[in-house]
Amino acid sequence: MAASPSQHPSATIDLESAQHVHQVYTYLDRVGVPGDGFHEGIERTREHRRLSALASLTQLAAAAHSDSLSDAEIQILGNADRYGFFKPMSSERVLYLPSDAFYPTPVATTSDPILATSPSSLNSTNHDLLIQETNRIEKWTDMLTASSRDSGSSQSAYQLRPEWNQQRARFEKRCFKGIPDRWRRAAWEMLLAESDHHRQASTRPTIQRLHQQFQALLTTPSEQDVQIDLDVPRTINGHIFFHTRYGKGQRALFQVLHTFGMYCKTCGYCQGMGPIAATLLSYFSAEDAFVCMVRIHDNLQFHNIFSPGFPGLLECFYIQERLIEHLIPAVHATFDKQMISSSAYATKWYITIFANTVPYEAQLRLWDAFFLKGMDVLILAAVSLVYSLRSKIGPGHDFEEILSTLGGRFEMENSFRWLRSIRKLYNRQDIQDLIQESRSQWNSFVRDGSASKRVT
Repeated sequence: MAASPSQHPSATIDLESAQHVHQVYTYLDRVGVPGDGFHEGIERTREHRRLSALASLTQLAAAAHSDSLSDAEIQILGNADRYGFFKPMSSERVLYLPSDAFYPTPVATTSDPILATSPSSLNSTNHDLLIQETNRIEKWTDMLTASSRDSGSSQSAYQLRPEWNQQRARFEKRCFKGIPDRWRRAAWEMLLAESDHHRQASTRPTIQRLHQQFQALLTTPSEQDVQIDLDVPRTINGHIFFHTRYGKGQRALFQVLHTFGMYCKTCGYCQGMGPIAATLLSYFSAEDAFVCMVRIHDNLQFHNIFSPGFPGLLECFYIQERLIEHLIPAVHATFDKQMISSSAYATKWYITIFANTVPYEAQLRLWDAFFLKGMDVLILAAVSLVYSLRSKIGPGHDFEEILSTLGGRFEMENSFRWLRSIRKLYNRQDIQDLIQESRSQWNSFVRDGSASKRVT
């Protein structure tokens, strides 16, 4: 099995260093940093003279607050896209996936995945997207209604209007089509709250209780803080909210990872948590992002994904391999022949919920469906990607070609076709039967101790 996301045993970390890291983030959360979002910032937690480090930071306080933007800062804002990215996310190999590569394919398919030379500008025009987004906003406004409002806050929790409880299938189809950005925070909060419903009320933590837990954990240094601090600046590249070292975004990310790493002693902190927390922080405050992380962990099987040995990841690999064998047997046979393991290419897909793998818009749409339907959506997302690449990874391609194709990032002609593919697969009865059969088989392998031999 390929290298897994790092889990960091607390015994190996210097507690004094962790306390220093915690002090720096706590201090800068009070005073801020200058040029937040626009400048690179200055590295502070890795200075050798720890006792003098905080004293030197007091000079930042007066400079951190300004009501005006420079011309250069205004230009940076103008270059940011709708999600806050102002430069390509990475220089990795990027493969462009045409719409007709996804399941179900047209009778005559001529388009193959090709290397992309630039971030995809091949989608619909901005005007078309604006019309589509406006229509979806109107539909979601008609579907959702406020269920509660925080005292002293303009924020509300939302639920489906009563008449829409009788139109669940239609609501779910709209989730797969993509939740409009204006409603995404409310919808994610609602869907994650729904994931709590299967739990007994006595074991179901309220939002208020989780907020209190977040605040309590926030004040306590953790031996994991040194590694979290190392990972924070490299978690999400080229995004204005996370750009500045120790800026508001990086401080919020540190807070979520620090508290969540202490929430479950079994899982602790591992690197895959960073991109998940960063995506949530695009829509939620730090304490509400912590609530979302807890619900993903507790209710959507990510406790097993992040537990030592990553047992949930191995289960996903097994089910994924059975589905590939069923849907595209030639690709499965090629993987067997070339000894391509699922862990070699799909680990990062699951562990980050496809962050930095697909376009950000496509990632958000996938999360819409994942929060609605759970882990099976992620398995089918992986299968759908493999299916779309079948002409590049099937018979006639060698080990290096296949891993190079699967290991990069993907641009898409239309992310809707990917989500449509996932929904079509999810709704096939034979696919549902095979998922349940494979999951049952996996559980029996776990019980008899043979599970580790069942995945490549």
